[in-house]
Amino acid sequence: MVEELLTIIKKIFTHNSWDFNTLTSILIAIFILYLGKTISAKINFLNRLNLPDPVVGGVIFSIFTLLVYLFFNIKMNFDTTAGDYLMLVFFATVGLNANLRLLKRGGKGLIIFLGICFIFLLFQNFIGVGLASVFNLDPRIGLLAGSVTLTGGHGTGKVYGDMFASASTPLTGAVEMAMACATFGLILGGIVGTPVSKFLITKFNLSPTAPETKDSVEMKFHSRRYDDKESVCTDTMLKSILLITICIIFGGPIVDLLNGEDFILPGFVGCLFTGIILCNILTIKSKEHIHAETLAVIGNVSLAIFLAMAMMKIRLWELAPLAGSLSIIMLVQTLFVVIFAATVSFFIMGRDYDSAIISGGLCGFGLGSTPTAIANMDSIVKHFGPAPRAFLIVPLVGAFSLDIINAIVIQCYMALPWFTDLIK
Repeated sequence: MVEELLTIIKKIFTHNSWDFNTLTSILIAIFILYLGKTISAKINFLNRLNLPDPVVGGVIFSIFTLLVYLFFNIKMNFDTTAGDYLMLVFFATVGLNANLRLLKRGGKGLIIFLGICFIFLLFQNFIGVGLASVFNLDPRIGLLAGSVTLTGGHGTGKVYGDMFASASTPLTGAVEMAMACATFGLILGGIVGTPVSKFLITKFNLSPTAPETKDSVEMKFHSRRYDDKESVCTDTMLKSILLITICIIFGGPIVDLLNGEDFILPGFVGCLFTGIILCNILTIKSKEHIHAETLAVIGNVSLAIFLAMAMMKIRLWELAPLAGSLSIIMLVQTLFVVIFAATVSFFIMGRDYDSAIISGGLCGFGLGSTPTAIANMDSIVKHFGPAPRAFLIVPLVGAFSLDIINAIVIQCYMALPWFTDLIK
């Protein structure tokens, strides 16, 4: 029996890769969630930072996969297709709670935050390109270490990485650098966001100002408290799943219609947009068609598992390209995001509780992704209370408008003299 067991173990560790199917990958993602939750609860430092559980568990799991790779030369491959669908589900739930009356109430804030993000993107690329010039690097590397990957994420990074690699003057290793920058940014985006919000809340003694009422749909949804007793039942669950499915089905064609040669929008934008349309059509006569509590449960579960699956794909050994000058650029970018969010964004957005939550969200999508931003905000409101204005503004700007503005800003930088000679 012992010899057979040793033989099995030997066979396992003689493979160069471990491949996990969809179901097993989901199971591991849930394990990562509870690992992060347990570790955060037992370590006071992490508990005080209010880091999202998927980020804590994901970083620990990434270290484990790194050790397995270093000592046994084994790569773990996960089927995270389900995570992509869960991201669509989450943003569909956000859209299904975006009533136009809320947009009207927060319209000014949306415009102001949009302007803030535009300024942010300009400086983010200025820092990347400027430091690349200081280190005598190709200016395209500065863009890859700027808004292309930090705000655009892995998808946008892959698009521009391929573009730079296939240019008349190719940038060697462009795709690899883009993926490394996006991965590093995703980790830091989940780490620095919640401490920024908590620092602002504590320093300025902030608290939620909007009262929680029965007819406040957005507050019910965005408070995201797991200890509330809410009327979720089979009927509301099936209705919500039906609406989410409609959002996913029609979301794809909407994105295809909006996409062009100059910019590419992520798939979840269509789900968000379809959800907004459905929400406002169905709530014209009655609010019963949209059950906020059920959507909150589905959205919470989808977001948590999606982020865990995104973290479990991280291969720390692939961050080697960030050594040296490129790592300095990334660290400066991180410092800039924190300072910008805690000062410019916070003060312009009103210096109130929601503004502090928005600042944490800006750290999330300014370094990682919009789901990371939502996870940062979600982690804070669980402890300090609901922030309906923040959960209205950040998803709408981060999921839709930000990608369009980012594409415009990137194209403006690429039109500068030293880029036009390199990219044709």
